[in-house]
Amino acid sequence: MKVACNGDRIVFKSAVPGAGYQVVQHDVSESAVEITFESEEHTSAFHATCEHGAIAASIDDEHGDHDGDD
Repeated sequence: MKVACNGDRIVFKSAVPGAGYQVVQHDVSESAVEITFESEEHTSAFHATCEHGAIAASIDDEHGDHDGDD
């Protein structure tokens, strides 16, 4: 995911999923960017904001079966 800061505003540039992943959620505002990538066995949620002109980012990872079958 590519983002930039313009003061405390976040600017979304791009999000390209890796092989086997797809974008399942894409929320962009002036204050935050949230992108969720998902594969058959893994989900990564990226969250980014700007604080005092610097990017503050976090990643939440989940592993496991997402189709509900056990």
